[in-house]
Amino acid sequence: MKILFTTGCLFLLTITVWGQKIISGQIIGKDKEAIIGVVILEKGTANGTTTDIEGNFSLSVAGDSSILVLSYIGFKTQEVVVGNQTNISITLDEDAKELDEVVIIGYGTVKKSDLTGSVTSLKPGDVKQVPSGNVLDAIQGKAAGVDITRASGETGKSPDIVIRGNRSITANNSPLYIVDGVQYSSIQDINPNDIQSMEVLKDASSTAIYGSRGANGVIIVTTKRGASGDVKVSINSYYGESSVAKWGFSGKPAYPVANDAEAYAQIKRENYRTTHNDQYGTDLQALGSDYGNYQNGIQNNYTKDLLHHGSQKDLQIGISGGSEKIKTYFSLDYYEERGLLKNDNLKRYTGRLN
Repeated sequence: MKILFTTGCLFLLTITVWGQKIISGQIIGKDKEAIIGVVILEKGTANGTTTDIEGNFSLSVAGDSSILVLSYIGFKTQEVVVGNQTNISITLDEDAKELDEVVIIGYGTVKKSDLTGSVTSLKPGDVKQVPSGNVLDAIQGKAAGVDITRASGETGKSPDIVIRGNRSITANNSPLYIVDGVQYSSIQDINPNDIQSMEVLKDASSTAIYGSRGANGVIIVTTKRGASGDVKVSINSYYGESSVAKWGFSGKPAYPVANDAEAYAQIKRENYRTTHNDQYGTDLQALGSDYGNYQNGIQNNYTKDLLHHGSQKDLQIGISGGSEKIKTYFSLDYYEERGLLKNDNLKRYTGRLN
């Protein structure tokens, strides 16, 4: 009986092994270069893998009738029947139109119609609509559940961003930033004109691959890359000015104006009254160290001393082109911002080459 039982177990095990087939191979582009990160799925299943740095992959499939589905951003999705092959070399064809039809998520790329997670996708046109030196300003008002606030008006200060509310009272609630597959601590220094697409992953199903790091949401940024063909040169520039609001909604000044000595003295008197039980003191008490200047007719326009017109200007140059073997994208950007407060200035130079 023991012998018969052992034989039966081996027979069942043998059947299981025969039902599996290991397929390996390499995926390359038209330029014969390996493509990293291609998503390979066995059609109709969740069984899949991705190519390594050499473009190689290995996947165990059900059998000869299995179909491999290959997808990668910027390339046409391709299906390959396994058949009697065990080693396959596959060449993917480029498809620039696909960039507008897919959404990048942690697991790879999917069509919008097939997307089940909560993801907001922004394209270059959405980013360029906002003339700002900060990429995050492009998201404001365009992604549901994303709150962007500024704790400071300082030039170059990155806004605070929270996706679907705070998760913690004491810990950091900022999202995880991924730029071209690499984790970044901040994306405020990235030139907005270099962005090809931006995805905001908001729910658990979209951010699961990032584990606890994606608990506050994930922002995935894909930058522009070179394309084969004639050399293309793009130049973008803008200039704008800003000033402090002079009048509020009530018809009164939006901020205290102290253009002369008497106006400044009156503000000091009101400040004294509000801190001394609604009682006006003498000018000496209210004005303090400014009393002597007031008596001598010496006045300072503190508003003019502190504030001036702000401005923003940006100049960006991008060059792309190349052959089937070499594709290049190069950009330079100069951004300058002058704040409303004097001595609050920012100058930034950025460059990118791939």
